Amino acid sequence: MRQMIGSKRTVLVCLLGFALAAGTAMAQEQDPLGKLLGTCGLEVTKMADDAWNIPFDVGKDKPLNVIVSYHDDEKKFALIYTTVVDRKDNFQFNQKVLQECMKLNGEYPVAKFSLDPPAGNIDCEIQTYVPGLTADELKLYCSFVASIADDNKANLEQLAGE
Repeated sequence: MRQMIGSKRTVLVCLLGFALAAGTAMAQEQDPLGKLLGTCGLEVTKMADDAWNIPFDVGKDKPLNVIVSYHDDEKKFALIYTTVVDRKDNFQFNQKVLQECMKLNGEYPVAKFSLDPPAGNIDCEIQTYVPGLTADELKLYCSFVASIADDNKANLEQLAGE
């Protein structure tokens, strides 16, 4: 009888293991971006269900934070962005800032600089298709956003003024 109970316990543990593995596999299928971020080799902190923060050390007091999130409800597109300039809400950016952002958008065909006056921000972003995306490509996109944002931050800050 003791052997029988041990066998039932073993079967129960195996069934629980299969259920957990199936649940994890389903969660990964539903969250491919989270799975990629977990294997891309960057320091990643989950901020919300579908948003992650990746800090990049750019040699300043604070790291440059790149945010990765889904851009659509079907979770087929990812938005990778960082705030380059942060001013008070409803900040009125001047024409020189708009022209510089448009010039930069031509120089970097994959990434775009966008003005968000209600939030007082200039952001740098990339949108990419998630199916077929690899962890290495995601790491490259995140690093690229951080790099071009850092390269252009001082100039955009100066153009924006106070």
